Amino acid sequence: MNNSNVQRVNVMSKEAENISANNDERKVMLIGNNLESAASNSRYMPIFLLFKTMESKLQNKIYHNINLSYLTLEAFKKALIEIGDYEKFLAMYEESIEPINFFKLINDLSIQTKYTSGREVSDRFLTSSNALTKLNSFYNEFKDIYDECLKNKYTLLYLFDASGKGNLPTMLNSFGNLKKYFYDKDKKKNRIICYLFIELENETKKCGAGDDTKEEYYHKMQKINDNIAKIFTKIDLNNLYSIDYLCYELLAI
Repeated sequence: MNNSNVQRVNVMSKEAENISANNDERKVMLIGNNLESAASNSRYMPIFLLFKTMESKLQNKIYHNINLSYLTLEAFKKALIEIGDYEKFLAMYEESIEPINFFKLINDLSIQTKYTSGREVSDRFLTSSNALTKLNSFYNEFKDIYDECLKNKYTLLYLFDASGKGNLPTMLNSFGNLKKYFYDKDKKKNRIICYLFIELENETKKCGAGDDTKEEYYHKMQKINDNIAKIFTKIDLNNLYSIDYLCYELLAI
């Protein structure tokens, strides 16, 4: 792969750049730090070629930016090294995950802060067709929540380990009333609880989130936990809600 495989565009700032893998038909805009340098680095050229291939298979343009971190790039590189053959590497992605979900995964991996090692990210998400197939199903199942996460710059991946495996997040043990809805057959109530969990995880795992912030979020979640049955009788179950919104609604109950 040579430099022409990656279309360079203008730099947004000294810290952040955006690039598209394809020149003729731009469907994805990747944003991140020093992406122009990464795209011309021989170490990552095969990874950007993968991005270009998956972008070319998209049926529609993605109208929001896709975050791309160096941690994510390095994780893809380690996955390629692990598999050992580029054609097998490419085929695994083409066969296991839809292009739209592939770019959702890139965005989520790049904004999450739970996994800090490229090796861990690679082993957990990127080297197995089985893992990619599960991720594909996951993103299809939780498409509605993903769209809401985009508005708040949340990663959906904190939900992945718990979804469909019977492995409830440890934090839900503190919220028994919410816990029983996590796998509830009532999908509307399930979605509301899942989104509250995602908000809690994202907000308390943000870089710089102090103990006071974490305690405040857990305190609000406890209020919701203690009154969730009443809340469900008052709200429209077709919507998703923030922790703050539901706490405000409690004032009127």
